[in-house]
Amino acid sequence: MLGLDDVVPDVAARLAELTEMGRIETDSQARHVIYREMSELMVDNCGEMTVLQVRDSVAHRTNIGNIVPAAHAFTPEFRYMTKK
Repeated sequence: MLGLDDVVPDVAARLAELTEMGRIETDSQARHVIYREMSELMVDNCGEMTVLQVRDSVAHRTNIGNIVPAAHAFTPEFRYMTKK
C-alpha cells in the first residue's frame, strides 16, 4: 500500500487493516478514529504525498445500497444508490 510494502511493511500492513476496517464501519465516530490513525501513519511514513482518491466504496449509512463508484474514482454514481 502506497509503496510502503518494501520500505516499512508493518506500517503498510496496518494501513491495509485500517482500510478494511474503515470500509465496513458505519458509525461515523468510529470511522473518524480509524481515518485519523490512517492519516497520521501516512503523514509520518509517506513523506510528500498527494491527496489520495480511491475507487473503493465507503459505508456511511446502514440503509444505503447499490453504490457504484465512477470510473474516474472521484464521485460515486448517485443515480443508482438506493435506500433500503
